[in-house]
Amino acid sequence: CLENYRPGTTFSAVGEQVRVWLTENGFDPSEDRFRGLTRWGCYNHPIGMATHDVMASITGPDEPLEPGFVFACDINMPESETMGIRIEDTVVITEDGYENLSAGLPRTVDEIEGFMRGEGLLQKVGR
Repeated sequence: CLENYRPGTTFSAVGEQVRVWLTENGFDPSEDRFRGLTRWGCYNHPIGMATHDVMASITGPDEPLEPGFVFACDINMPESETMGIRIEDTVVITEDGYENLSAGLPRTVDEIEGFMRGEGLLQKVGR
């Protein structure tokens, strides 16, 4: 999803790109588990003063993106009621594209396990 975010595009246009990618990679984009990815182009919720800033005014999947929009790009693909994949990035639309504010966070199993073995924030600040 990320590389498709830019000013002037819409979440539904990004969703169409997701449908193309899913089809090209052997998935059926009409499956229920892909509904959020294809309708809203991975958009989940706005980000503002609160994590889920419900007062934001994104009117729907066809509203053009503007510089300064900050939102969660949420890849959520449930496999069953008890298992699935969920990866969320915080994205800001810039004048010429996007910035992923979550870049650099651990993603792979090895990265996450290494992070969990490392010193925590409380140890770093001496509490």
